[in-house]
Amino acid sequence: KHYKLDVLTHLILLYFNPVTAENNYVRQILSVFFPYFVDPKTFPNNREYIANCLMPCIRVCAYAPKESPLSQISTIKLTEYILWLLCADGLTEKDAAKRQINPTDTISLHEKLAFDILFEIDAHPESDQVRVLSRILTILQLNDENQHNLK
Repeated sequence: KHYKLDVLTHLILLYFNPVTAENNYVRQILSVFFPYFVDPKTFPNNREYIANCLMPCIRVCAYAPKESPLSQISTIKLTEYILWLLCADGLTEKDAAKRQINPTDTISLHEKLAFDILFEIDAHPESDQVRVLSRILTILQLNDENQHNLK
């Protein structure tokens, strides 16, 4: 399982790396691979692997040296893309109205990511990357009805 996380993290970073911007072949293959890889009908467990890659990818980009091409990767775009992959077949409006929120519900992906980012900020409060990590918090969609998870 650990090797899958490393390989997927490297593939995601390769997809967003500015050095590969001119390599249309690699970008096109990865742009087809990721949506297929997370398709719940084909591979029901792969979404968890991609979700587990998100924070390592954010850390690599946020803490990359200024000279590294990885420092040029937009962590906002990377995060939005991964969240889009994981939520692409989200609940329809009809299904969302039927869904009840109970205190026993598990935390959502956005809530888990918010906690991970807040822990990262708390671990390095003086870091220059606090601003980058804080911007990611602004794109997360936290449900007001799930306040019991956030307390």
